[in-house]
Parts: sequence; C-alpha cells; structure tokens
Amino acid sequence: MKTSLFILFSLTILFSCNPKKINMAVITGDISNLKGTVTLEGSQNIFSGSSTDNGAFKIVAEISQPDYFKLKTDKSEILLFLFPRDNITIKFDNNNWMRNISFSGDRTKEQNYLLDFNKLYNSVADTFDIAKYYSLDPDKFLKTVDSYKQKFLDLLNKNNGINKEFKKLEMQRIIYIWSWDKNTYLKNHLLYSKEKAKLPDDYFNYIKDLNLNDTSLMRLSDYTDFLKTYVDLKYYLKVENDSIRKYDRNLKTKIQIIVIDENFENSKIRDYLLCNTMLSQIEDLSVDSADLTRFESLCQSKNLVSDVKAKFNNISPLLKGQKAPGFKIISQSNQVISLDDFKGKYLYMDFWATYCVPCIREIPYLNHLEKEYKGRNIVFLGICIESRKEHWEKIISDKKPSGIQIWLDKDQTDKIKKDFKITVEPTYVLIDKNGKFVDSRAPGPSENIKEILNKLSGL
Repeated sequence: MKTSLFILFSLTILFSCNPKKINMAVITGDISNLKGTVTLEGSQNIFSGSSTDNGAFKIVAEISQPDYFKLKTDKSEILLFLFPRDNITIKFDNNNWMRNISFSGDRTKEQNYLLDFNKLYNSVADTFDIAKYYSLDPDKFLKTVDSYKQKFLDLLNKNNGINKEFKKLEMQRIIYIWSWDKNTYLKNHLLYSKEKAKLPDDYFNYIKDLNLNDTSLMRLSDYTDFLKTYVDLKYYLKVENDSIRKYDRNLKTKIQIIVIDENFENSKIRDYLLCNTMLSQIEDLSVDSADLTRFESLCQSKNLVSDVKAKFNNISPLLKGQKAPGFKIISQSNQVISLDDFKGKYLYMDFWATYCVPCIREIPYLNHLEKEYKGRNIVFLGICIESRKEHWEKIISDKKPSGIQIWLDKDQTDKIKKDFKITVEPTYVLIDKNGKFVDSRAPGPSENIKEILNKLSGL
C-alpha cells in the first residue's frame, strides 16, 4: 500500500481540455493558528488567497471542470473536490486540521466523505506492516488487498447523496489504488521475503477488468501511477530471470518503449507514458540517441517531444565517454583535491548526505567493496554534501567509511552539484583513467557495481 496520504492525487494533468467558458469557485473560511499564506492547488493552476491576521481567508479560483484540489497552509494540506461556481466555507485549526475541521456551503457531503476517507486511510497506514504485507503468498496477498479495497468501497457506498459524477470517479480511484499494489507485488515480494513469488495462472485476471486507455481518469494520480507500474511490471516480467539483462538500464528504456507501443491505444495516454519513461530514464542516464529517435517517432505531442529533447540535451554532458567536470575541492586539512590528481586511475565517487538513510545504509557495503579492491587501480572518494560538518564528523567517527572522505561547505556543494547535476543522494559516479565518465549514475556498493568494475581494462 502506498503510505503517503497526499500522493493520492496529482497536481498536474498533462492533458486537459481548453474550456470555452471559465467559472469561478469561491473558498472562504477561518483558520486558527495560521501563519503565512493560503493556496489552492489544482490540476491546472495554483490560486493564492488573501488572509487577515486572525486567519480569515478568501480564494477565488477559475475552475473549468470538476476536479480535486489541495488547500494548503504552512502546516495543513486538505483535499477538496470542487465544481465550477461552488461556494464553500471552511473552518479549522492549523495545528490539527483533521480533528476539528468543518465545511458549509456547497459540496459539504463530498468534502466530509473525503475527510472520512483520509481518516480511514490513516488508520490503515498507522498499523500497516509493508514487509509482512508483500511477503504474503499470492493467494493471501490478493485476499488481503481486496479486503482493504472493500473497506473503502463500503465507506463510499454508505455516503448517500454525494454527486454521481464524483462517486463514479471515487470508485475508480479506489479500484486503481489497490490495483497499484497488485502490480508491484512481484518485485516487492522478492525484496521483502527474499524469495521469488510463485504466481497462480490467474493472478493477473484483475487487469482484464481495468481500462488502460481512459483519459477521463487521468486527473487521478492513482490511475496514472497504476499505468506507470503496469509498464514497469511488463518490463520486469521480460527480464526477471536474466541476471544480466535486468541490470541493463538502457535496455530497460528500450523495452519500456516497446511495452507502451504495444499496450496503449489512446494517443494521449501513450504520449504521457512515453514522456514519463523518457524523462525518468534520462535522469538515470539510460537513454541514447536511438531511444530519442524512437520516442520522437511515436509521440504525437510536439510539446512533450520538445520537453524530452531539452532534458536530454541538458543531461548529455554526463553520458558515457564525456569528459568529467574538472573539479577542485578543499579537504578538511586544506589540501586541494582535483580530478587531475586521479589521472591514470579509476575513480568511484560517492555523493552522500548525513541525513540520507540510504546513504548511511550503503557504508558497510562501501567498506567491503573498498577492501575487496584494495591495491587495484581505483580510488574511492566520498563527498558529503548538504550536511552540517559536526554531523559528518560523527558519522566518520562512528561508521568509519572507507576511502577518501571529504565534507563540502555550501559554496563547494552548490558548485559540484551543478557540475555533476546532482539532484538526489546518494549518487555514485564512476570515472575512467582518462577523466571520462564510465557511468555518472553508477550502481551503489550494494548493487551490481562489481560486475561493471570487473570488466574495466587496467583495473
């Protein structure tokens, strides 16, 4: 089960109609303990509200069609469903909005239902054991998923008097929330149980009742998330038994493009999934010029093609064979360390942060990796970014990570992040003896990095 309450709905819909007539919805209310501004985030726009010192606020929003919105403050995110020309009043305490919120005006039944939905979802999430859930055998897993789904359908069905269009949309949302779990079972079962699931022949029957080409559902992130995991599932089924192919990131791009081309008929949904795959894989440095050409031939949206090409051009300096940025950083002993210092040696760089749990989890694997390759023609360089020095010093003292370890201040951090286009931690970079990228988004120490290192010439 997805554990974040407010990722249920997307803030952006790539494909929306251009209405001939724009209608206004007005949201007013009082928020105790409010600090700062109030905004309303919808599928097409973000609307700012005016507020007073005592928490009274008003937002006027242009709404072209019924849709989900988030009313946001510095502490609260409240999910709403609004129709054009709705007039709604909301009152709550910003320090604990779910406990004492009240609605009046239009659409109160719908808003109160969403509040009850969130409470039920929280009650499930609070007692949820994700490892136990995905470690169930397939039959028990399917029964468990369906039992959760039925709880939410029962909640929806007992709410009489809510708008029929909204109820129909909610029913689909519930179905796709739990279909997402079914899509991700195979990989997660292996992750948590350490065993490959033996699926019954009818396991995927649930997909037969679902619509892969319904653009009316694209306002639901649960629907688009389902589509993305469906693509990933089809790819995984093709490579799960091949220990080499399943680690080939560029092959993943090519297979996912084929999966999308073969399984989705609606052009808007195809374009959405093609774009999502390309942007994700480009970020992972797993797209080549042939992939880009294939994408351009399939995608009908010129705007999306332009976005993907811009992303590819921006990231292309990091592709294999390109010269790595000639960094110069200052160590804690005031020693200047540069890329030229490692000429003639392979360099494995680990960009990490002290608050990053996956980063810390990799340290024992890094130590084992460095020990295994000790005396070989490779240097391990750990670069701590986005962190306080005293926190770095404590981890260095407690965990004793291997290799050269350096902490960077804000100015040095900003520059090296820009040069290497670092957006997440940890990021691993492998550079060859001539200062060129082998992989600027290399596998981590706990992954298949040894397969790559063992193929390097002169290591």
